[in-house]
Order: sequence, then structure tokens, then C-alpha cells
Amino acid sequence: MVRVRITDIVDGLETGKCIHLIRFREADGATHSFEFQLLRKKHPQFRFIERFENDRVQEEFLDLDAVLVMCNWLLYLKFDVNIISPYTEEDN
Repeated sequence: MVRVRITDIVDGLETGKCIHLIRFREADGATHSFEFQLLRKKHPQFRFIERFENDRVQEEFLDLDAVLVMCNWLLYLKFDVNIISPYTEEDN
């Protein structure tokens, strides 16, 4: 597995990609995930969604510094990272 660096996450966020961090807990089979995506470029604001077992736990709007703190913490906890292009109407 390729280790994702925080610079990869910053590059993804700045180019409009969705950052998805996920961890599967073997002890009880629980899945915990976090998603970050740019909402607006001027005074950057990011949508943050936390899910546990596919149920939305919380949704907030964060600045880049807060997103980087969260991502660093999740990387430390060994969450897997997916950097994906967001769905658009052109994908139909």
C-alpha cells in the first residue's frame, strides 16, 4: 500500500478532489469514514462529513487549517486515503 502524505491531500483539496479517509475495525466490523471537499475557492471553505457504519454522524464546514489538522490526525490513526474526482453532471 502506498503511503499518502499530507502534501498529496493538500494538492487534492486545492484541485477540487474529494478526500476520503476510511478505516475498517476488524474487532467489530465497523467502518468509520471522513470526507473533505472544497465548497468555495474564495476564502476557502471545505465540507467535512463524518460517517460511522454509513450513517452520517456530523457535517461541518471547515477552513483549510482545520482540515489539515483532521487529516494529519486520521493519517496518524492509519486511516486509508482515497483521493477521487468528485461526481459531476457530466458523469451521467
